[in-house]
Amino acid sequence: MLKLAEEGVIYARVSSARQVREGEGLQSQISACKRYAKENDIKIIKTFEDPAQSGKDLLRPGIKSLVDFLDQRKKYTYVIFDEISRLSRNTSEYYALKGLIENKKGLLKDLKDSIGDEEDPISGFIEGVRILTAELNRKDNRLQVISRQQEHLLAGKWIYPAPIGYFFKDRFLEI
Repeated sequence: MLKLAEEGVIYARVSSARQVREGEGLQSQISACKRYAKENDIKIIKTFEDPAQSGKDLLRPGIKSLVDFLDQRKKYTYVIFDEISRLSRNTSEYYALKGLIENKKGLLKDLKDSIGDEEDPISGFIEGVRILTAELNRKDNRLQVISRQQEHLLAGKWIYPAPIGYFFKDRFLEI
């Protein structure tokens, strides 16, 4: 890897509260990014996390803090993350965020080497396929959740908080 900066930051995100509760994802992403930084002699100066945050949009506290941090820096800084889907699962917002980070002297580096080289059309194509795949997976997962919720409702199971005057008994709503 051609080294363009001495320092870097890490960004990690998981989408569900269950992943946060069960300790899945965030720490393994951070650990992998730290290992990459150590192997490439990059000093990690800060870590940004977005626990239980969807990748569907950029309205995330960790992303905002990351952008604000880069805005204060004068030097080029690596922004290291596990894979494109951790940064975003929305094609148009991914490219907007990528441009914003690059304009603030951020050097995007994912551990799967998916970020395209502007001079290489093949790597740009692969990057596009990966972000489109991440967006497709997000949309497909959402349709599966809706379908399962509908099936639960049709089976008489109430999946939302109990309304006033009702309670749950064996996962069914009763007056």
